[in-house]
Amino acid sequence: MKILPYTLIKTEQQYQHYCRELEALLTEAPTAAAQDEIDLLTLLIETWDEAHSHVPAADPIDLLRSLMAGQQLQAKDLASILEIGRGTVSDLLNRRRVCRKQLFGA
Repeated sequence: MKILPYTLIKTEQQYQHYCRELEALLTEAPTAAAQDEIDLLTLLIETWDEAHSHVPAADPIDLLRSLMAGQQLQAKDLASILEIGRGTVSDLLNRRRVCRKQLFGA
């Protein structure tokens, strides 16, 4: 059995190196040995990502407004997509209403 030359990622440089290694392995025809290496590199990279990637908490209404702007949607478009009334969408966007049950099945 081949001993893989990987350790826990401790630096950004090591992280970038492992990402390049993984990318190279993914372009080759997979073998059982290569799959073990792919699995290990994936685990190490995901572990680094989880520890070092912090997404700040986003306000749901601000996020919704941003997504709407990115897709060039108006409130009436969102009402149609979600199959809810325009007034409900207006209330949500203006923070007059929380509608978890209708929107998110909660």
